[in-house]
Amino acid sequence: MLNKLKQHWDTNERILVTYRERVIDSVEQEDDILGWFEQPSQFKFQIHGSNEIKSLANLFDENIHLQIVGYAGSGKTTIIKYLAVGAAKGQISNLPNLPITIPLFSYQNETLLTAIQNQFVQYTESKIEKDLLIKLLSQGKIFILLDGIDECLQSEKLIKDIQDFSNRYPLSPVLITNRITSSSPIPNFRTAQIRPFEKEDIRLLTNKLCAKYNVDSQKLWLNLISNSALLSLAENPLQLQIIVKIYKQQSHKPL
Repeated sequence: MLNKLKQHWDTNERILVTYRERVIDSVEQEDDILGWFEQPSQFKFQIHGSNEIKSLANLFDENIHLQIVGYAGSGKTTIIKYLAVGAAKGQISNLPNLPITIPLFSYQNETLLTAIQNQFVQYTESKIEKDLLIKLLSQGKIFILLDGIDECLQSEKLIKDIQDFSNRYPLSPVLITNRITSSSPIPNFRTAQIRPFEKEDIRLLTNKLCAKYNVDSQKLWLNLISNSALLSLAENPLQLQIIVKIYKQQSHKPL
């Protein structure tokens, strides 16, 4: 009997350890993410309904359920992946080390509990027992990251499911990302809007991207600060990456 219990425990522990390792590997092997990996610490967030500005490091200090909103290309998915890896490595003090990332463009007509189980199967080829999953959720040991609620075809149904889920498992933090144009307050969720990058943030990311794409960062920076329209575009991380790529293709001619 004891041997069976030990074997059962070892199997469950192996699934959890394997899951963490593969979450980390799946993100760190993506070249595009590697190029940005230190950058999310530069993000600042405007808390809805107040003048409060928070960094990514202290975003979860007061509320474990959050909706991050931003324009297309503002870095929502990058933030999701950054937080998932940081949590899996145990590097973010306020978050559990079992992050479950669910891209909502692929979300089907299923419950969140089923979607979480499917993530374990995807990463470990093993199905986590429902009783264990419920226990982990009840103890606040799982971090749910739902990316792109605006891309879900059944967003109203999903929002209701998220509300029920967060009420049933209040200790397990839930993070939702959403476009500003599609966002609306969700009960019990704090909304944080990604702020445009400031000039110093743009300079830091420009240097990083120029090093990645082998571009003269000093010349590009002079182009940016001499053109207010370009500098405004560069407040968005994705747009800045496009600017760097275009500059490289133009053989470093003025933009």
